[in-house]
Amino acid sequence: MTRLRITKQRYTLGNVIGSGKPLASPDTAVTFNSTIYLFSLEKTQ
Repeated sequence: MTRLRITKQRYTLGNVIGSGKPLASPDTAVTFNSTIYLFSLEKTQ
């Protein structure tokens, strides 16, 4: 079974570009309504 864990949420595109920090590689970035959500998939038993 796979569980979706939101690591960081509600990062707007302007905030990410303004911060100048790259997105964390283990996380997957998804844009929804101009909002970037970073999440990682965790395996659960």
